[in-house]
Amino acid sequence: MVESQIIPAGTKTLDEHVSVIIECKERVKLAIFDYVDAIQSAHKDLEHNVFQSDLSKRLNMSPSTLSRWLKIGQSTLIASNKDSVPPVFSSLYELTILESTYHKEYGDVDGTKKLQTLFNRNSITERSEHSDIKHFLQDIKSRRLMTKKGKKQTRIISLRGGSGYDTPSNPTTLSELIDTNSLFRTIVIIPPSELLSKWGDDGMFYDDVYNDFPISDLRGMSLDTPINCFVIVKSSRIDVAIKLLISSGFSYRNVYLPNQPLPFHSKNNDDEVIVFGQRGRSKTPSNIKISSTSPLISSIELGEQLGSGPNILLFESVEREGWTCLTDPI
Repeated sequence: MVESQIIPAGTKTLDEHVSVIIECKERVKLAIFDYVDAIQSAHKDLEHNVFQSDLSKRLNMSPSTLSRWLKIGQSTLIASNKDSVPPVFSSLYELTILESTYHKEYGDVDGTKKLQTLFNRNSITERSEHSDIKHFLQDIKSRRLMTKKGKKQTRIISLRGGSGYDTPSNPTTLSELIDTNSLFRTIVIIPPSELLSKWGDDGMFYDDVYNDFPISDLRGMSLDTPINCFVIVKSSRIDVAIKLLISSGFSYRNVYLPNQPLPFHSKNNDDEVIVFGQRGRSKTPSNIKISSTSPLISSIELGEQLGSGPNILLFESVEREGWTCLTDPI
């Protein structure tokens, strides 16, 4: 039997503390959505550059964080379930990624229905943590990876007994090369800035980049000869170049700065660098000679000395024997 306790005057009971805390929690949730609405209003009224640069500085917030708050405000999933979403920034942003992923995977209508089911059966509640929501993303990612591996295996098996290295005359797109089973041993890519921005978003997973730009389907077999890939980007986007390499099945090997010795050091984010990836492994020759300071020509010369053809150049064109060029491959 619990003995009765005398509560000092002015002291709250357990039930009273619970009531106060719950009221505060509700005010926090309302404040978060007021905050989101204010950011949306600013985005509507201000020019893009002012919103991304000036507003983020005035708020002492990185542009990427500001963009994530904006995505939270633009989410129809969150707007439809305000009473059931966790009032935490990381969880709310993870929900926007989940929403985007489900729409890509199942389509807008079915994706919305499947997401709403997660709320209806309390699989996602206001108590859900960041890791709980990420679990649903991992399920989708695993399913996509298995599908991708299956398609790749089927394609490789279909190429057995043939060289697989015949390219169509005057190809114009990746789809055309993939449909004709064209394969390459050396690939040079100069991605435009809009694609780098898109692929660099945290909401773009490796399989999303592959679905957007399936250059791994142009990758030859690396059993006997390694397959090399070179991505030319500004040094500030090296992380995106590596993401592109990994999404395409290449292992990151090195970064080269034209006309400068290794190890690479760049103090300027506008320096164009060559990010090197490889499928398979080969020893880098010690007698490599690069005659140009141009990242494009340097990449081509590196490709010709580190590997073998067939060769392909994407998003650029060059008059050079042995190279297939697609200036607008997507």
